[in-house]
Amino acid sequence: MSIEKTNQIMGVFANVGVLLGIIFLAIELQQNNALMETRARAEFADRATSTMSLVAANPQLAEIMARPLAELSAGEQLQRRYFFLRFMKNLEFLFLESNDISELPIVGWSVTFQDSDNLQLWEVDKQSFKQRFVEFVETELIGR
Repeated sequence: MSIEKTNQIMGVFANVGVLLGIIFLAIELQQNNALMETRARAEFADRATSTMSLVAANPQLAEIMARPLAELSAGEQLQRRYFFLRFMKNLEFLFLESNDISELPIVGWSVTFQDSDNLQLWEVDKQSFKQRFVEFVETELIGR
């Protein structure tokens, strides 16, 4: 066998090796993307439930959330406002990180704005949110 023939055979093996390496890399990337999507969904679920867990674990906060804003003391109003801001910041994060808003629980989120106190708090604090999110809330959740 000539050196030229040997070089051609080695070249073919090298090209097959490169091709197999590219295929392996593509499979690894696909698996990594699937893992990242799973982690993102888990983080979304964790963020969505974290504020609800605060109310469930804190009877005082639950009582504050159950009463109308007008009946709350100044300190309780501040607690309610900051709870609402935390909740809305979580929604903003989920909205901004979502690639497909049809996957967001818009109907569930819109229930938040059936409470006139939450609408009032939104009007006071909406300037602290990104404009894209404000437009989303105004059109999709409040329905303006």
